[in-house]
Amino acid sequence: MVAGIVRPKSRGRIRLTGPTPFDPVQIETNVMSHPDDLKAGNTMAPCVIIGERAGEILKADHKLSTKPSRLDQTARRQKKEWIAMDTHTTAARG
Repeated sequence: MVAGIVRPKSRGRIRLTGPTPFDPVQIETNVMSHPDDLKAGNTMAPCVIIGERAGEILKADHKLSTKPSRLDQTARRQKKEWIAMDTHTTAARG
């Protein structure tokens, strides 16, 4: 989950500082310079906090879980099958 302003009203500028393409550019971001963006930013703050808490809860829940997930079980089964096939192939060559 990511909180962000989809259509910011703040506008920045990029200016050339010299005549050649190798000259550096001057960047003015003007981030959050429009009042509507500030208002939207204040609305986003609780979303960011909720997202961080949800991530912490999921991490803690995953650590408490001792039962392997279905994906883990499938991966282990496939690994055993591949080892068995490789052993069989190696023995047939040998």
